[in-house]
Amino acid sequence: MDFGDPVASLDRFRHAVCNAAVDTDKAFALTQVARTLGMQGHFVEARAALAEADQLLPASGKQRAQYWLELGRIENGEHNPVEALSCFQKSLGFATDAHDEYLMVDAAHMIAIVVPKESQPESGEFALSLARNASDEKTRRWTGPIANNLGWTYMESGQPENAVKCFRESLAYRLSRKNLRLCGLPGMRSAAPCAARTISTKPFLVLNEALAMGGSIGFHRSRTCRVSFFARKHGTGKTFVSGCVQQTEGQYQSWRT
Repeated sequence: MDFGDPVASLDRFRHAVCNAAVDTDKAFALTQVARTLGMQGHFVEARAALAEADQLLPASGKQRAQYWLELGRIENGEHNPVEALSCFQKSLGFATDAHDEYLMVDAAHMIAIVVPKESQPESGEFALSLARNASDEKTRRWTGPIANNLGWTYMESGQPENAVKCFRESLAYRLSRKNLRLCGLPGMRSAAPCAARTISTKPFLVLNEALAMGGSIGFHRSRTCRVSFFARKHGTGKTFVSGCVQQTEGQYQSWRT
């Protein structure tokens, strides 16, 4: 799956559907056709692909877990959180029975996204614990993004200390795997320190924590020694964090805005 190019991925999975030798392979390819269609907002077509897969799949096992996972994503994409949660819970159950760690973590992290806000920290911690303790490296790669998501959950629930711990864990994991990119971004604008709260006296720490939020960083230094930075989520073009680090009498103060 190429998340940056769902159209190309859709073509590949449709080709796999046509060339599948057995029903289970065809059904898996259909679930991925549904996922790529859902990523493009084509939910009616995505449901049709899953309906076809449903006829080919066994009643249980990891293939059934994949089916419920993709149906849950469609429900979530159509803003049906209750239905999405039911799908993800079924996916987690089947994945657990099949001892498929990757699908377990995927389903658990989606549960943490769609549950009511008061349940999101607990659900996020559960998903993160599954990722941390997974036996295979592919599944452990979920640690970075899930820690990042959990950090935002704690931020939104007014628990910044827990949030920073999660952001740092996400950053540390990504750096250890060398999958963070630092790059300049076009169209930057300065961020004024309004109603500011000091986060750190070290500018590099602020930048690192912004990196931990799951995107790339763009920054520049002005004549007044202000460094403006931006975190941009990969693949969306959306700037979701902005702030500045300003030098004052030899010390640094930093803000999030």
